[in-house]
Amino acid sequence: MQKKQNHLSPKKAWLEKPFRLTVGEMKNPLSVLKGFFNTYDLLNVNDHIGKLLNSFPDADPELLETIEFVQDLERLIEANHFLLRKSTKKVRTSQ
Repeated sequence: MQKKQNHLSPKKAWLEKPFRLTVGEMKNPLSVLKGFFNTYDLLNVNDHIGKLLNSFPDADPELLETIEFVQDLERLIEANHFLLRKSTKKVRTSQ
């Protein structure tokens, strides 16, 4: 996995900004997580990722790199799932 560089050119700094999030979602990123996990549970996520990985040809020279990236993406999704559940429990117990 490549390490993120601290000093970015103006173009790279611009590319580090979110492209898909709306201004409202940037102000409340938890809404994105809630929406995602209201649509997909972890089983659905794993199914979709499996289908995605199976669509790559075995001879693809970048397959190993892609698998490593997808594994990191899976960990990111699972961590966000955990954080969302944890924050939801805190809200319920504080009410």
